[in-house]
Amino acid sequence: MTAIDHAWINLFKQFSILNQVNQNGLFQITAAQINANQGLEKRVDARLMAKFDHKSQLPTIFREHDLAILPISRGTYCIGHFKAYADIAYDELIKPTPKTFPETIDSVSPYAITSESVALNLAYASGMVNDVLQTIKGTPCFPAISGRLGSPLMHFVINGSKKKYAAQHLAVAHSQIEIDASYENREQIGIFEAKLHIPKDFLVRQLYYPYTFFKQMKLRKKIVPIYFTYVANIFSFHIFEFTDDLNYSSIKEVRHIDFAFKNTLDITRAEIEQKIRETRPRPEPKEVPFPQADNFLRCLNLISFLSEGEKTREDIAAFFGFDPRQSDYYFNALKYLGYANKDVAGKRILTAKGQQINKIKDLKKGKLMIIEDILQHKVFKTALIKSLEQGEVISKEQAKYLIVQDTGLSVDSDTPNRRASTVRSWINWIENVITI
Repeated sequence: MTAIDHAWINLFKQFSILNQVNQNGLFQITAAQINANQGLEKRVDARLMAKFDHKSQLPTIFREHDLAILPISRGTYCIGHFKAYADIAYDELIKPTPKTFPETIDSVSPYAITSESVALNLAYASGMVNDVLQTIKGTPCFPAISGRLGSPLMHFVINGSKKKYAAQHLAVAHSQIEIDASYENREQIGIFEAKLHIPKDFLVRQLYYPYTFFKQMKLRKKIVPIYFTYVANIFSFHIFEFTDDLNYSSIKEVRHIDFAFKNTLDITRAEIEQKIRETRPRPEPKEVPFPQADNFLRCLNLISFLSEGEKTREDIAAFFGFDPRQSDYYFNALKYLGYANKDVAGKRILTAKGQQINKIKDLKKGKLMIIEDILQHKVFKTALIKSLEQGEVISKEQAKYLIVQDTGLSVDSDTPNRRASTVRSWINWIENVITI
């Protein structure tokens, strides 16, 4: 258990937090109380004790009792059975829309985007933001409010984390709001939360508090909450809406749009077909399961994360907002390709091959190397051949049949179904890097 886990166990005992929540629906605690009653030799700052961007990052005692924590003022927090997080849906077969890299920009390479702000700047400069906000011709978007702000007085309802828990009414005032970016045209204002990784879920507060901030301006414009990610040359926009402005938990994803710069789609179909002809199969790796990692961009994201140094299972889980078991799926996918392994202490590290791939994975040479490593596995090679022949990624049933044929698993088993999504996602990534 982490220091934060131990600190919250002490706080729950000190203030009878669980009893207070069960009796009153919620419990308020101040930063001063958090700092003074942790029971640790080395205190953890209250801000870190209350900041959990993903559900899996919550302290163990919160997860065991379906609890979450939200700031309600500067230095005051509220704990309750709150539905505070929302899942992000990923379409495994989405095709990125090609965009032209702005020709006047020389200071940034499309292959070396290392911050959320740069990714957002390029998304704006290339017209992606205009497309997402469906700008009327002749009325482009312009950058608007960003940075740290204090919230206005907000009254809203938040649903219970499960049906058995009642919804709660919260009042929030002067809580810190952080807006990564906002863009405005004549009809709409888009507010953006930006990340350089692909999480499973996110803290709704990151969009709801800014959304309410703009709503209270009464500008008669549509406010569009957007969760933005940039990973491996793909700019992803998850467009949400709140179906009830006064209900924090009414968030709903309505669209998912991906873009990529044309000069990063630099592999021809002929080159893919040549790789199919030249790549020889290798025996399936022993003691490594067939991958169940149904978002290949997340595999590439994990390579970058491991390039920072050795990581634990829990580090990977926290990075993606996974539970530890799910983090194993993506680590094992890299093991399957020969890119990662465990060191003598059990830490997750890149192999020499993984380090080589990391240095060039976003360039044409790197992508071709990755494609070759995938095609060395019979199921994936056959799946790509069939997909190219029929002009679309093979169906889940087709992928399932190939897996059953190759592994001998029962067709009625649930395992081939789960693995079929992985096959389709990896083949879709290969098809998506082919130049238009």
